[in-house]
Amino acid sequence: MDRSWEVAVVGATGVVGRELVGALAQSGHPAERVRLLASERSAGEELPFGDETLEVETASADTLRGTRVVFLATPADVSRTLAQVAEAAGAVVIDSSRAFVSDLRTPVVFPRVPGAGLGRVPDARRFRVPGPVSQAILGCLEPLRAAAG
Repeated sequence: MDRSWEVAVVGATGVVGRELVGALAQSGHPAERVRLLASERSAGEELPFGDETLEVETASADTLRGTRVVFLATPADVSRTLAQVAEAAGAVVIDSSRAFVSDLRTPVVFPRVPGAGLGRVPDARRFRVPGPVSQAILGCLEPLRAAAG
């Protein structure tokens, strides 16, 4: 991922959101290019980001403005609303909920599977990731597929 991009993690205080924040920090994405967003209830919390801490802001159209990539780790109803807001602001959206599971225009991205990432659908603005059980199964099957050629 281009490290100059402004990235937002919506739902940053939840389990999935915290994992995303940790993955961004491990990847070396600069803290000053990351926005942590959540509900009003979580606003003001501070989360670790590598050697730093980042403050959580309330997710809104204003806080999404200027982001290039938005990760949604939110319930489906929230994802549906915020995906539209983020896309209208020009961001690429990656959703982890089941909000777009039946929307055939929303491609599925399979982490750790070669050729199944964001680049395979260059014109798409919104993507979804499979649920955790599917990801665990893929994590086991991909090495077997690679070994079999």
